[in-house]
Amino acid sequence: MRRSGSQQISLVGLDRNSVLLPESTRYRGRQDLFGFDIYTTYQARSNLAAVLGGHFSSPVVRRTAREPGNNDGWRAGITVGVPLRVGSSNLQIVPGYGFDLYLPSSTGRPGDFDPAAATRFAAAGGDINSDDAALVLAGRGRPSNAGRYTGAVHTFMLTLRWAERTPGRE
Repeated sequence: MRRSGSQQISLVGLDRNSVLLPESTRYRGRQDLFGFDIYTTYQARSNLAAVLGGHFSSPVVRRTAREPGNNDGWRAGITVGVPLRVGSSNLQIVPGYGFDLYLPSSTGRPGDFDPAAATRFAAAGGDINSDDAALVLAGRGRPSNAGRYTGAVHTFMLTLRWAERTPGRE
């Protein structure tokens, strides 16, 4: 079943048991990314500060194209960093850590695809009169991305920051 906007690549005559899939989606329907980021710097002392941030963003692909192995869901996260001044210059190095949580989301419908039908069809010797032949011939006897997904991403960052005005030196 092809979704509108998706492009399929089919390798004709490829053995179904090969390591390559005979059919794959080349285009997953990318869409615009919407979100917001907010950052603030907390100055504890003249030589100690912390950068705190938070963000939230939308998925970059349509719901039916989301996959668990890709970063495709709604995302919320926090970032923490500590600015370190390089000598007496206005240049700062900010090592940081970010934690993003992919909010639980559902994709597809579990009944759309039935990979067990392909196994049963192959075990029946490819008999087109078997009960599973219709599912396989309709392209539904293959793995599905349908399910409920969530996840987390940890990010270590190193940022360079330049300030025209040095905090604490006025």
